[in-house]
Amino acid sequence: MFSRATASFVRQVDPDGSLIHVCGINDAGKLTPWALVAKRKPIWSWKKPKYHPTGFSLSKVLLGGELLSLGTTEGDFVTYSERCGTLRSGKLETAAIKAVVTLEGHGTSKLQSSFGQLRKKELDINNLIDYSNERLVNMNHDLVKQLEKSNVVLAVVKEVILTASVCSIVENKTNQCDLQFVVDLFEMLWSAGKVSAKGRGNLERDTDVSMEIPSGTVVAYSVLELEIKKDGHYMICLSHGKNGGFEADMLQDKVSQDSLCVVDGLPQDVAGSAPLNGWLDERLSSLALLPQATRQVLFQNISQMMRVKEVLSCLQGALEDIFLDDTQSHSQHPLLSRLLGVGYEPESTSCDPAALLESVLVVLSAMEELPDETLGLLSESEPDFLEACDDMVCLFKGTGSFVSCSSLPPLLQEIQDFQKAKELFQSANLTLSRDADRVWVDGWSNHSVEMLVLCITLHGLSSLLRK
Repeated sequence: MFSRATASFVRQVDPDGSLIHVCGINDAGKLTPWALVAKRKPIWSWKKPKYHPTGFSLSKVLLGGELLSLGTTEGDFVTYSERCGTLRSGKLETAAIKAVVTLEGHGTSKLQSSFGQLRKKELDINNLIDYSNERLVNMNHDLVKQLEKSNVVLAVVKEVILTASVCSIVENKTNQCDLQFVVDLFEMLWSAGKVSAKGRGNLERDTDVSMEIPSGTVVAYSVLELEIKKDGHYMICLSHGKNGGFEADMLQDKVSQDSLCVVDGLPQDVAGSAPLNGWLDERLSSLALLPQATRQVLFQNISQMMRVKEVLSCLQGALEDIFLDDTQSHSQHPLLSRLLGVGYEPESTSCDPAALLESVLVVLSAMEELPDETLGLLSESEPDFLEACDDMVCLFKGTGSFVSCSSLPPLLQEIQDFQKAKELFQSANLTLSRDADRVWVDGWSNHSVEMLVLCITLHGLSSLLRK
């Protein structure tokens, strides 16, 4: 709830800037100017990096001299309050070879955050630079030793946005789904709210929570990354877009060796149109090798999770940990087995378990970057509509710009269904347009992250649906 409120605040006041929302109220106390934050590089370029407060200040990891005590400036920022709500209902039915799966659900969500007057406290950058001259990082410090080979970047907090008085966050959220098959995955992953299973899989969650936030609570912050050499010399990355990290030849993490693993940009082999052509087909090819019944179960389970962002995010994080851990068995891990259904047998398919895990993770990682509204629309869409949207995206991949109206999938040539597709694209901040002869997506040639994650999601879902 706190994370949703702070994330919404950052989207409203600094959508394309450097502010990072505070994920947990417990982290807020660790975030002060000159505090150190660990930035974990994402596996794939469309993912946003994750930031974790370390509990240390910059001076604690430097050699020699007195403890760092830098001046800060403080002033009013904005007065902020927000109220938002959604109402959603829908029904989805799919048939597999050995099972019929039905999902009906409805839910409401209301979030009201009143941060009141906010203030900004900012580090004196000139003092920071003067202090840093000729200083060395203690490469034997426990924090540095743990992070230098873990694909993590150290950054110093530059500014914080904090509350000036006591404020509140109020959330009321109700979700209800009637299922015909296992809901154990929800029970394994759900970390908040009330969860109950009744009859043949009736899942209910009802939360009504209010939170009082004390004065001086940090809700957002920005950082300056550090570029650290093997000998301890370091540089503060002041220019926009300049990324820090430990010296390249110190990194032995397997992720850094993968061509997919770069931060804040598309990898070279995935640049241009590649993500929407051979690269994407290759990464998702394992899904098509699954038995039809397994594909149907996996599609249904993913459709459920799209209704509840917390479950989707939690599962994505858990599968990512499995993917990065060489000591775990991909084919026998209970979480992946539960996702694929009780009837799945690794020996019955020709796809490699590690490749299958990567395919599932690619799709879920893209979904997690989609807005809640987009996920809701996708979860309520009929399979033939999802396949038609994927076919339309494939047409755009081929032309790179415009598509004739006559070449659209028959379903999307209908005005009502094209309007649904337009609404879906609009929810993901993409504009789908048409005139008498042509259809196009504004900004398609720019290969935006919004376009990429929607295309990956549509192609992944379609791969599970096609016969």
